[in-house]
Amino acid sequence: MKPIRQITGITLMLLSFSACNKHNAKKEDTRFCLTPSMMLSTHLDTARTAEVKTRLVLSGQITCNEQKTIRVFPLAGGKVVSMKAELGDFVNEGQELAVIRSGEAAGFSQQMVAAESALTLAKKNLDAAEDMLHAGIISSRDYLAAEKEYDVASAEVRRVREMLKIYNVSDGADYIIKAPVSGYILEKNINNNMDIRPDASESVFTISDLGEVWVMANVYESDIANIKTGYGAEISTISYPGKTLKGTVDRIFNTVDLESRVMKVRIKLDNPGCLLKPGMFANIILLIPEGRKMISVDSGALVFDRNRNYVIVFRDKCDLDVREVKIYKTSDDRTYISGDIREGERLITHDELFIFKTIMERGL
Repeated sequence: MKPIRQITGITLMLLSFSACNKHNAKKEDTRFCLTPSMMLSTHLDTARTAEVKTRLVLSGQITCNEQKTIRVFPLAGGKVVSMKAELGDFVNEGQELAVIRSGEAAGFSQQMVAAESALTLAKKNLDAAEDMLHAGIISSRDYLAAEKEYDVASAEVRRVREMLKIYNVSDGADYIIKAPVSGYILEKNINNNMDIRPDASESVFTISDLGEVWVMANVYESDIANIKTGYGAEISTISYPGKTLKGTVDRIFNTVDLESRVMKVRIKLDNPGCLLKPGMFANIILLIPEGRKMISVDSGALVFDRNRNYVIVFRDKCDLDVREVKIYKTSDDRTYISGDIREGERLITHDELFIFKTIMERGL
């Protein structure tokens, strides 16, 4: 009987061990792991501490940077005989914009002819005086008088030459308007055959470098106290949906328009490719610091279920942890949260809902 009892005991032990192994295997089978294909498509975001910023939405308009804008005025009256550039054209510094036939320009040309003739005569007189001085025919005083006459004639030639240079006189009565800087022609108040008055107060061209522009934002009275220079801004337009440019508040105009009841705020920003054009309407988001820091995560990492918010912490493809968090606020694509989340932890931001439901169904 004893051997039979021993065999029975061993059998029970083996059966118990086998059942235990099956139970453990079953338990291991319930463990959720990301498949290789899911690992390839999974996106991760790192939780980080960031300064909390409030988004203030404003409207405004793109304008040229006045510090990089030049207005070109006519230097003399006359008639436009040729146009070399049109509105919207990009021009290089020194490029011809228009040719004007002018009586003033003709007068400068005549002055140049007279000045050069006087200089030639003065040079001949000076050479003759020098020869006579060496021969003892004239005194040193007479020679100095001839030398002074030559200096005066030389100064007159230089003066007229500078005037011709300023007026860009090319040939006789024509003078050329040239671009003083490189940029785009934003305004053009001149056409072929137009008569230009010598006392014209209106510029004929306005040229601006659009590589950097300003945005004039409208701030209502209720938000004036929240605005400070140095705040970051995000600029978007209906012309380029989905494209956002970043700028900085660089000036606050401390006056309120009596009709619109808004204060103007100037935002300076780079304009790569000159996409933004003066006159465009702009949507502006000012990022106003709140003076506190919180954990910031990608908004795509959040899962909303039964009036609660969760994130999935990723440590390994088979080591995932669902944690409940509380949302403080969302700013753009980042959300500030509180809860059991530490800086540096990685969160799943793609297929997070499917992974969340799978984990919760398995009770992991």
